[in-house]
Amino acid sequence: MFRMTYHIEVGGMVLPLLASAKIRKDVKSLSDTATIICPAVSHFRPLAFVQNVKKGQRVSIALGYDDNNRQEFDGFVKSVALDDNQLTIECEDPLYVFRRVDIPNGEKTNVTLKQLLEYVLGEVNAYIRSEGLGEPLKLNCLYDYGYKTFRFVNATAYDFMDQIQKEGKPNIFIS
Repeated sequence: MFRMTYHIEVGGMVLPLLASAKIRKDVKSLSDTATIICPAVSHFRPLAFVQNVKKGQRVSIALGYDDNNRQEFDGFVKSVALDDNQLTIECEDPLYVFRRVDIPNGEKTNVTLKQLLEYVLGEVNAYIRSEGLGEPLKLNCLYDYGYKTFRFVNATAYDFMDQIQKEGKPNIFIS
């Protein structure tokens, strides 16, 4: 018989107890999400872990059987809620960071999709370095169609990616 196991880290802290973990991955969606639910109290005592979970922290979820866990999700804490002695941690993949990065207004002409994505990723990685959020992100995009003109005004890096996703529906992977 198999025993389900997990290893979940939030902000470098290992999650001591788990009620449930739900991961949503969909190629049609711009970002992947996860919801972690864990008790906030054990043996009538509050868990120290609960006070240390903060929005923006790195999250890593590995799931498996008999301690043979496989990495299933990497991202950031999007929100934290404490209700009825239960902690709910909503997470988003690296696109969470894209929401915090403003892209200067402008336009690119005669540019490929890959060049646009590398430009945005460069802005995001500069933010990651300046904020000490870990390793820079990497791009995997097999599409190389072009744009005669691509305009962006008052956009975050997420808005930029959303516009590209809506227009061409390319499969883009950022890790």
